[in-house]
This record gives sequence, C-alpha cells and structure tokens, in this order.
Amino acid sequence: MRTIVLWFGLLLWAVSCSDRRPDDPLKAFDRVREVSWELDRGLPADSLGNPEFLHAAGGRLIFVEPKADRMLQIYDPASGAVVRMQPRGNGGNELANIHQIGTFPSDSGDAFYLFDLFTRKIFIYRLSDGAFVLADKRQAPESINTFSFLSSDRMFGCTSDESRYARFDTTGRTDCRLGDYKAFGLTIPVGSGLLQGLSLAVPSPEGGERYAWFSFYGAGFQIVESAPDSCRIIADVLYKLPVFEVHTTPSNVEYSTFRQQTEIGYPAVTTDGTYIYALYNGHTLDEIIVNRDLAWRSRHVCVYDWEGRPVLLLNSDCDLRTLAYDEVSGRLYALGMTPEGMYELRYLETAVLPGIRTGN
Repeated sequence: MRTIVLWFGLLLWAVSCSDRRPDDPLKAFDRVREVSWELDRGLPADSLGNPEFLHAAGGRLIFVEPKADRMLQIYDPASGAVVRMQPRGNGGNELANIHQIGTFPSDSGDAFYLFDLFTRKIFIYRLSDGAFVLADKRQAPESINTFSFLSSDRMFGCTSDESRYARFDTTGRTDCRLGDYKAFGLTIPVGSGLLQGLSLAVPSPEGGERYAWFSFYGAGFQIVESAPDSCRIIADVLYKLPVFEVHTTPSNVEYSTFRQQTEIGYPAVTTDGTYIYALYNGHTLDEIIVNRDLAWRSRHVCVYDWEGRPVLLLNSDCDLRTLAYDEVSGRLYALGMTPEGMYELRYLETAVLPGIRTGN
C-alpha cells in the first residue's frame, strides 16, 4: 500500500550497514530474471481511473481510487464481474480518504481492511455470498500511523510517540515497543513524518508473527519478529538514506525538508507468505518534480524472503505501478500503462520464477 509510510534509525543504520551493503538495492541480487507481464483482458480497458493501491483477497482484486466518488473497484478475474463500492465522504459508513489497504487475518483468506489516517477509521470487509460487505468498523489508536494486523485483535506498526514500533490490541493498549527516533538524530514529530513506508505481516515459523516495513524515501527495510511476550528486529537493511535537513521555527517547532537528490525507495510491496515482492523506484525528487508520476512507477521488482535475504530481481518489460499477490491464482498483479496513458491490468505467473516455492 502506498502507506505513505513511516520509519527507522538512520544514523544507526548508516554505521551498521554501510560497510556491508551496496548503495543500490539492485546490486544486492545474484540472480536476475527478465520477465514479461501478461495482459489481463477481462477488465474493461476504460474502467480504471487513477488507482493508488491494488490488493488481492478471496480471489478478487481491489483497486483503490481515493479521489473517486466510489473509492473501491472490486474485480473478479474468474467471472469478469466489476463492482464499485465504498462512497467517499464524512458519514458514519464513509471514509474521507484511504491511506492504506491490507490483509485482515481470516481462516478463509477472504477479508481486507481500509485505514483512513485523517479520521482514524478502520473498515473491515469480508466476502459473503460472493460479494464483499462491510463487517466491522474500528477506531485506530491515536499514535499509530501505518500498521498491519497480526491477528484479528492485534496490530503492529509505526508510531508517533515513545518508540519507532509498537504492538496494539483492539483497545489501544500497547504491550511491546522497540526502536526509537533519537538514535539517528531525529525527534519523533520529524522522524515519523520523514520516515514513511509500507507495512506487511505474516504468521511466523516460530508461532508468532512477522512484520515488515519498507521505506518510501531512501531505500531500506526492517523486519520484526513478534512473539507472545517479546518483539525483536531480525532484519535491518539500509541501502540509501533520504537526504534531508531538520529546521527549527522561532517557536522551537521542528520540521524537515527533503533535498532534491533524495531518492524514492519502495512505492509498492506485497507478499505470498513466503516471499516479499517490493517494487523499487530509484527516481530522485528532482526527476519527480518534472514528472510526478515517476514516483509510483518502476520496472524492478525485488524479491526477498522473510529473513530479509535477497532472493531474485525481476526486471520487467514494461513500467509497473502497484503490486498485489493473489493466492488463489498464484499470480502477481500490477498495473501497466498503455501508450495512450490509460492503466491496464497485468500479471506474472509466480510458478515459473526460478527459486520461488509456490503454493505456500
């Protein structure tokens, strides 16, 4: 999700990783594969406006267009059916915007959630009689900015107070905190806005859960092991730092500004439960000023395992935007663009990728 996104200990990373990591994420991969993405011809070519997120649940694809009157478009590749839902607004069953979409844990894998950062509403949808319906509404804890559900009643994510990460239950109670912003010369208000990113979570082999955060600015990620009685960072990978300055107003309020050489890291991530697929961008803010759309597009998909190890680099034959893994079909979906500037749905069969164990 484009979670516009939040994260890490920069100075600490620079010291611990600078002598053992390349400064380009693409150079970390020993195995590289050139891939062609198939065009999905079932979705009407003119049905997509300007989707910001793409998610898969219950064999359906959910396109999120926060600026549309109905912000969700649900597409069933098996039948070709397309449904519009979730009106935009400030009512009780409406969202003002959609900041994040993610998987909501369920035995059947047919649920997802939406998060509105402005109203702090969480909407949970489940598949019922072939259609997604609003099943639950919750209020997010005040300090959490981007997160994933570890279970139906526990969340883990980035916070804007006391620590870098925290684990919350449904009442907002916190039982696990780790990391901080001060370790890299940042205060919490500046750090939480500067270190934006995307969140994922899966069950852990050890019986708990694993949470991954991928940076939007710069390039790096962290993976956290969440056990019943503790949390620990198991992967801490930094390739590139954002280039920024911290300023102080006359009233002693801190704020940050990026320099134009700052690069965009990962604008989209998804997982099949065994591997993480991260779209790596690499364009600078200077380039994006000329063409804003460059911030979300790339031809490079980095595949990591849940230990944080690089597995495979996929070089695409077309520009991509968004990513979503559909566990029903085993396909990795993304949005491409036609020469006329219209979005089109494309997919990659993960079963044909070398070294990828499918069916998990």
